[in-house]
Amino acid sequence: NFQLTMLKEQTTVKNYLQEICALLEDRQIIEEKNKVVEALLEREKSGGVGIPGTRLVLYHARSKYIQKPSFTVHKLESAIWIKGMDGYDVKVDTFLILLSPEIIGKAGLEILSFISTLIIQNEQTTQLFENAGKAQVHSFLAIEFERFIKENVN
Repeated sequence: NFQLTMLKEQTTVKNYLQEICALLEDRQIIEEKNKVVEALLEREKSGGVGIPGTRLVLYHARSKYIQKPSFTVHKLESAIWIKGMDGYDVKVDTFLILLSPEIIGKAGLEILSFISTLIIQNEQTTQLFENAGKAQVHSFLAIEFERFIKENVN
């Protein structure tokens, strides 16, 4: 359930998350979008979500309102400031949303964890998520998932 979209300019982070969750609800990835928005905002309260040294923000949540695992990338028209994972504000223009159902198997959790590590694996992967289009990101993920499967499945 990978997707890359362009978001219209919003006035708040919550508005961006509402727009993203509306798209995910339309694709039947989630239900009750406002509950998922709340879960994402709660995660933000427990610590920053901006990835230091990048223009990326990573929101992730597990919830009973999430029907299928999902990783989506959302580009903003204009950059915004958000609290970074290191406690300092970072200017971001790309939202990365990683969602998981509340109940998910070990393999599903390993794949979601793998996605998280891919994002910050090195400067090239960070730049890919910051700058590339849907086809490039999709191709990169396909190659990396194939490698992951070969290394982890007998």
